[in-house]
Amino acid sequence: MLADTHPEVEVVQQELLHRKTAAEKFAIVRALTATVVSLYRQGIRERHPEYDEREVRIHFV
Repeated sequence: MLADTHPEVEVVQQELLHRKTAAEKFAIVRALTATVVSLYRQGIRERHPEYDEREVRIHFV
């Protein structure tokens, strides 16, 4: 159970996710992963504005 989600809403979310195909679920995971990577790299850029893109990629790994 999610702490910030009403229990009835969580049931609906679970039902909707359960209906998705494996390909649809995989697409959701890929999109979320891309968002996390983008946000993490943006954080590196904000903390180290002197870094170029190569340095951002190095520090990401």
